[in-house]
Amino acid sequence: MSGRLEGFDAEIVRVGGSFCHPDLGVVTVAVRRSGHTFRASWKNGRLMVSIPPGGSVHTFQEALSRLLPRLIASRPSLILDEAHPIVCPGLEIRFRPNPLIPAGIVATPRLPVTYVEYSSSITPSAEALSRISCRIAATLAETLLLPRARQLAAEVGATPSGWRIGRGHKVLGTCDSRRIITLSSMVVFLTQELRDYIVFHELAHLSEMNHSPRFHALCNRYCSGRETGLRRALLAYPWPILR
Repeated sequence: MSGRLEGFDAEIVRVGGSFCHPDLGVVTVAVRRSGHTFRASWKNGRLMVSIPPGGSVHTFQEALSRLLPRLIASRPSLILDEAHPIVCPGLEIRFRPNPLIPAGIVATPRLPVTYVEYSSSITPSAEALSRISCRIAATLAETLLLPRARQLAAEVGATPSGWRIGRGHKVLGTCDSRRIITLSSMVVFLTQELRDYIVFHELAHLSEMNHSPRFHALCNRYCSGRETGLRRALLAYPWPILR
């Protein structure tokens, strides 16, 4: 994002909302009528910001920049363990120690449940479990994502020339000049409605290869009038893995 605050605008400072910060991830802003100062804290892995009413975009950005080093330093780690599985549509990834495993971490991708097992003598980091979960998603993504994507394309009368699964973590979908749509395997970790939103977004690019008003009107029609809400929900989504 190169420093750009995706989804941030004056409306968020006025009434609240969420946007994506390149260093802090999803930031949720609440305007508190009883508040008098800029407050920021982490909750369930997401930065929650409380601001008083009547503030300006400049004041907000200045306060966030001033607190940025402290907020980055205090950011909590992702939690993945036996008590915190990854649950998404069609797939659950569970983590458990196995005394029969001498060392390391093993997993065989299966639907609907994949077990990630590790030696009882180790406590794997959330980063390691996140990496293997992403590999599991990459293996199963074609089965989990493409049948539904083809169904949605048929429902709206869109005709891509092909579908692919990619492994990029930041870009969730692309549509190229050959009309081939690529969905990131990271889409596996989204809710069903957000998976559908990613598909509809790329289907709209078959007709409009930009983000013009015509593109958004078409995408909004595909999304049954919910494009803006779904876009904001995606920005606010608490990812269960490290991206």
